[in-house]
Amino acid sequence: MTLRYIIISLILGYSTLTSVINAEIAPISGNTVVNTPTIESVIAEIESNNLSLKTAAAANNAETAELQAANIIGPTSIEYSPFFQSGWRGVASSELIVKQEFDFPTKYASRAKAAGAKGKALDAALEEQRRSIRIEATQACIDRIGAEKRLEILNDRLKLTKILLNLYEQKYELRSATALDLNLIKLSKIDIERDITSTMTEAMEAEATLQRLNGGTPISLTGMDYAGSIEEVILPESARIYAAQSPSVAAAEADIRVSEAELSIARSSWLPTIGVGYRRNTEVGSSSNGFVIGLDFPIFGLGRQKKAAEARKAAAEISLLEADKNAEAEAASVMRQLESMRKTLATEDPALISETIHLYDESLRLGQITMTDYCRETESLLDRALTLSRIEQDYRRLAATLIQ
Repeated sequence: MTLRYIIISLILGYSTLTSVINAEIAPISGNTVVNTPTIESVIAEIESNNLSLKTAAAANNAETAELQAANIIGPTSIEYSPFFQSGWRGVASSELIVKQEFDFPTKYASRAKAAGAKGKALDAALEEQRRSIRIEATQACIDRIGAEKRLEILNDRLKLTKILLNLYEQKYELRSATALDLNLIKLSKIDIERDITSTMTEAMEAEATLQRLNGGTPISLTGMDYAGSIEEVILPESARIYAAQSPSVAAAEADIRVSEAELSIARSSWLPTIGVGYRRNTEVGSSSNGFVIGLDFPIFGLGRQKKAAEARKAAAEISLLEADKNAEAEAASVMRQLESMRKTLATEDPALISETIHLYDESLRLGQITMTDYCRETESLLDRALTLSRIEQDYRRLAATLIQ
């Protein structure tokens, strides 16, 4: 029985003993249930706490309120003019004017429609921003999980390397191993420790990103793992379907509706402003009063306003076409890359890699291969296992960009 099997047996025995003890303690502690975080639960927490989303939502509410406030009847004006006359004590005559102006009624309907369209456009832009944050958070979760998985591989390998180093130090003292054999194991240990440090840094960077997205609040990540296997990763049926549901396309469509509403306002800008009021004049010994009715017709600049609105509508239509084509092209490119990665992952066999490393361990113990051959081959297999983990991480990161 190899040292590796002895260590594994001890670990399994310890795990079994721990499980039994925990099962006995659980009823005493009040059956406390600890929920393991998932990628979706982490994203949901970030969406609730993200400061950028809160700021954007508050700004949208403010802008919507401003749009609604701008579409009301203006203030009532009251003017009082006292007149004084030489030789007359006090006010000789006076004039009082009370006036209310309002736009032609259809203008209010047009502006209300435009305000509704702008509100939906703001919501679409907020949803696009929310999607970007979801993608960034998902990728950060994947980075941390990928780093943790590589750390498991590296730590397991480091434990075995330390055992091997201890064994060969004893052999070296007994002069049954050379200094070259001992140095090769030490160099292998240094390489693994360097990779562990680098991978731990990746994990900490991912955690820092998630904390930043969570409004600076620390977030529980212990036990978080991928949501299913590679085969269970949900992808859109086609690039065309993805583009049809893309938030960027939805935002561009909302901008189209805003430009159409603004064009409707520009076309009705020739309609007059209506003024109604009351007027009273007083003089010495007499007074008169009556109603004031007036229409203000805009004359200058109407054609330019309409042309500007038409140009904005044309620009919005082009932006929609560009957003649609870009979304479809990007999705098609991502799906091609994912298909290539999936084929690469399908050709690999992690269990075979692990078994081969074990066979090299056994061959070295039996003296069937030299330490030089062992280090060269096992390091190649370790690199292969780490590369496989990295490809899976990259696959999931790329798939996350297709989040709707």
